[in-house]
Amino acid sequence: LMLAVFLVSIGLVYGAGYFFFKLFALNPFQRADAAILICAAGLIADIPVLLYQPFFLPHMTAEQLPWFAAWVFWGYGVGILTGVFPKHIAGLPKE
Repeated sequence: LMLAVFLVSIGLVYGAGYFFFKLFALNPFQRADAAILICAAGLIADIPVLLYQPFFLPHMTAEQLPWFAAWVFWGYGVGILTGVFPKHIAGLPKE
């Protein structure tokens, strides 16, 4: 089940990225910059959540924390990759 959730997230994150890239008509270089800036801000904001998990997520068990951290980093990694790959996306500027 967890593997399926991680795989489905690829399509969801890619779709969200495509929506924003299309909305702002970003070229490949702008897409990479935008993806990094969006994901970096979220990643920095999530660091305190992971460090102080009992305060932010009091009902999460110690066994669930590594899965949550993996989910967070996976999501941001996929988000950054959507800004880089593929270089040419139908309906978006090529340069």
